[in-house]
Parts: sequence; C-alpha cells; structure tokens
Amino acid sequence: MNPVPEEKIEKPRLARATISSIVGESHAMQEILRVIGSLTKSELNVLITGESGTGKELVARAIFKNSLRRRKPFVAINVAAIPVDLLESQLFGHEKGAFTGAYKRRIGSFEQARGGTLFLDEIGNMPYDLQSRLLRVLSEGKFFRVGGANQVSVNVRIIAATNQNLEAHIEKNTFRSDLYHRLNAVRVKLPPVRERIDDIPVLVQHFLQQSARQLNTPGKSLSPDALKCMAQYSWPGNVREIENVCQLITAMNPAQTISVTDLPLEIRSHGELQKDLARAHDWKLPLRLVVHQLMHQGEEEFGKTLKNEFEVVLAQSAYEYTGSKTETARQLGWHRNTVAKRLKSSIGKNLIDD
Repeated sequence: MNPVPEEKIEKPRLARATISSIVGESHAMQEILRVIGSLTKSELNVLITGESGTGKELVARAIFKNSLRRRKPFVAINVAAIPVDLLESQLFGHEKGAFTGAYKRRIGSFEQARGGTLFLDEIGNMPYDLQSRLLRVLSEGKFFRVGGANQVSVNVRIIAATNQNLEAHIEKNTFRSDLYHRLNAVRVKLPPVRERIDDIPVLVQHFLQQSARQLNTPGKSLSPDALKCMAQYSWPGNVREIENVCQLITAMNPAQTISVTDLPLEIRSHGELQKDLARAHDWKLPLRLVVHQLMHQGEEEFGKTLKNEFEVVLAQSAYEYTGSKTETARQLGWHRNTVAKRLKSSIGKNLIDD
C-alpha cells in the first residue's frame, strides 16, 4: 500500500451553513427544509440522494449546523475523488511502518470527526470490500488503523450522499444491503432544478448577488426575456450550473442589465429550441404547401424523394439528440442499418460507429 499524500487528507472543516443558506421557495424545497428542521435533535444517520449539482453537501452541512453535534468537527470527503488504494487510510488512518512510505502515524477521517459528523459524498463509489469495514464501524463504533494492533473507539454521525441508484447496485451485488439500511435511517431526496422551476428566478437572483460580492462589482439584473430564457433551460448541471452561469455573466458583461444575447450559447439555443417545439404542431402545413407547389410545377413521382428527405431529417434530428445510432434506431422503430444509411445520405460519408 502506498503512503497517503498530505494533500489527499481532508482536515476537519467547521460548517457554516444554516437552513437559511438553502435557497428555494418551491414546495419541494420547503419539504427539504422541514426534514432538516425535524432532525435538529436527532442522532440518526442520513442518506442524501440527488443528481450532481443539486446541493447535497450544502444540505449535509445544514443538517450538521442545526444538530446537537454542531460544536464538534464536520469532516467531508468525496469517496469518488480518492484513489481506491488510499481510501482505507483516508478513512481509518494508519500506523507508522504500516506500509512503505508510512513514516509516521496518520489520523484518518473517522478520528478527525470524533464526536461530530462525517460526510461521505459519492458513497456509491466505495469499494465493496471496504464497505464491510465501514459497516463494522457503524455497528460497533470501533476500528483498527491500517497496520494497527489497538482498537480506536469513535462516536461519529454519518451523513452519506450519492447521485447513484443504490438499490440497483444492491441488486448487482456491488453495494451491501446491510450497509445501505444502516446509512438510510433518514432519507433526503433532493429534486433536480427541472422539477423546481419556480425556484429558478430566486436562485438566479441569489447567485448574481453572490457573484457581485465575490467580484466586488455592482450587481447585475436580467431583462424579462433573459430571465424567461433562463427559466426555460433544463439545467442538467442543476444548482451548480446556475451558480457557474451567474458567475460567468457577472464577470464577462459590463452592462448592468443582462439581455438574452449576453447569455451563454447553450442557454440561448435551448430557448430557440423551445420556440421551435412550440411551433412543431404546424409541421404538416408547410408540407402541404410544398406538395401543392411541386404539383403546380408539374413534378411527377416526387413522393419518393420527399419520403427519403423526410426520413433523412428524422434520422439526423434524432441522432443529434441521442448521439447514438442504436438509440436513434430504437426510438424511431427502425433497423440500425436504416439509420446509418439515412445519416450517410445527410452528410455524404459514414459517421463514426457507436
């Protein structure tokens, strides 16, 4: 086993979050706040689930800050960010001489968090064999440092988080069901931004003000059209993406009021796509006009040409969305070779296979 680099060891970080730091007025977020409030006097472990960027660590810190352990350490580690061969030492520490390069005793995250809270982000990435050690610590409150002969006793509350489906991992035998139930004493499920669109304006305002303070610049505001465009965007990166976009437009635009043209291209493009979708129900009308025009010009047997061009547009548009010939074929109900043929016709050469 290799030594654990100093930079990989995360030191205790005192949480500064409070419930008021969680931005959102939607029913879904009010329910999250209610759950956090109900945990004020609880010592139960908590499992936070939700897509990347939904604010899982922020919620974990809010739970900690409003708990009985708020005067003790809060230690946060990202399981997915630590190499597998270093993770055991990160969690449990190691003794001097435990392996080559172990020149002194290392205190792990469990001991750092003694009496407080340990936040295990991306718990779904924890190796299966290490899950057994974690389960034993949660059950007994004791463990051995790597290379150690003496047990270490700790009293730590666990808040775990994941963007993965742990139930599916259990079915695949890649996550222990007993550990899952031990962690899942209380479940907090964070909704993606697309399911709390009412919160987008308040989130945008919050992050624009925050960005202005950080950059020491006057606060920006969005024009009504720009705010509407932001509200129509799907935000696949969730709250984190909103924060990043607000930082970008604050830093890059000298104007006090942000217009649609000042927004990042992907957001503007999405807004145009929504307009196109709103008009999509009228696609038969221009087709009728084309047919009438071709017949008026005396064209004959143009149906085959129109059909081929129609299928090319179908294949190309679906492929632009899926990025996969196989998935495009499945959704269109075509054979994969048909999709490949239509795509070849659209660009004049073969696309790279999936």
